[in-house]
Amino acid sequence: MKYFTTTAFILLFMVFTVSAFSNSNAKIYKGSVTLENGQVLEGQIQMLSPTLNEIKVKFIDNNGKSTTYKAKEVATYSFIFPKYNAETKSYDNSVIEYVKKEVKVAPIPFGPKEVLVERQVSGVINLYNFYVETRASSQAFTHNFLVEKNGETIVLDSKNYRNILKDMVADHPELKAKVGKKGYNYKYIANVISEYNNYATPEGMHLGIK
Repeated sequence: MKYFTTTAFILLFMVFTVSAFSNSNAKIYKGSVTLENGQVLEGQIQMLSPTLNEIKVKFIDNNGKSTTYKAKEVATYSFIFPKYNAETKSYDNSVIEYVKKEVKVAPIPFGPKEVLVERQVSGVINLYNFYVETRASSQAFTHNFLVEKNGETIVLDSKNYRNILKDMVADHPELKAKVGKKGYNYKYIANVISEYNNYATPEGMHLGIK
């Protein structure tokens, strides 16, 4: 009986320790959730995983109450993320935003296709990060890019990005000619789109960029 009690105590201690460790390492950031009905909730957002972040939002209000909302209930959500600046060797706050989009492949098996994806670049062309589970031991997730212009959303990959981006930035001949070349290849899609957005905005026209 004494052995059983000691063993039970050790197991309980281990569970408590693991739980405490997990909670202390939870990625929780100050943010907000905008529900489908327009209600805005201010509090904290807990990051779950690249794919789970797309199908649900774990929100913690200012009283510490936790509520999980499904993607179909949410219009957008955002949070403040401390991003390391190598030049200043300090952290700068940047806003990470997720917006609702319809996708062709669900992030998880048998999951919803109406999901929340991270908007990396916004402007005339929007760029989104989209993750899908592979269930493979070598690579848990695949990272995809979604580009959106004039309401049309297209999936980009390393094979099709040249033709699609060249078409999207066709009214900027100098940039179009650079797509696919060094510094303007698949790795730098965000930079290509940001450069185009700066060119295409009214501010860019005012500055003589366009």
